[in-house]
Amino acid sequence: MAEGVVIAAGLSSRMGGANKLLLDLAGQTVIARSVSSLVPYCERIYLVTGHQDDEIKAAVEAIPGVVTVHNPCYREGMLSSAIAGLCMVQADKCVFLPGDCPMACGSAIERMLTIDADIVVPRYLGSAGHPVILGKKAIKCLLTGREYPTLRDFIESEGATYVDVDCPGILEDIDTEEDYRRVAEALKKGPKEEAR
Repeated sequence: MAEGVVIAAGLSSRMGGANKLLLDLAGQTVIARSVSSLVPYCERIYLVTGHQDDEIKAAVEAIPGVVTVHNPCYREGMLSSAIAGLCMVQADKCVFLPGDCPMACGSAIERMLTIDADIVVPRYLGSAGHPVILGKKAIKCLLTGREYPTLRDFIESEGATYVDVDCPGILEDIDTEEDYRRVAEALKKGPKEEAR
């Protein structure tokens, strides 16, 4: 079984003061919804915290299999948090998900985990989304190879296998109040009305 890494360390600087990961989405926080989406596919989920560490931990304490990893360098950006989580992974495959992507699609994850490739990225209508599957070789390369400005740069440099999925939710990323409202409204309408 795979392991997961969920990044929940950022400052939510574009949300006007609120921590986007702690906002309510249909009765769950954004971070709880994101983490929960990986539970059926991951033996263990490494949740990387930073900003508001205690509040983030409390939001996921009821979810089984979560191991928190604090990144003291979280202000350096998402890549430092990705590395903090990925260095914990022991499984052959890792499901990597930013914590602000609460609409991860189970059928997409299931399909991606069957692909024999070291980097697997879901794609909906030509646009890449989340989560990303990373194999041991990709993780080792990221941890010990040359430095990359972002995880996206690493994926583009190393090459990925793209898998077309029928899941618009893979494109959802809550960065702004407008993003949050759109996703919250889509969840009110039900699973067939995913945002985008």
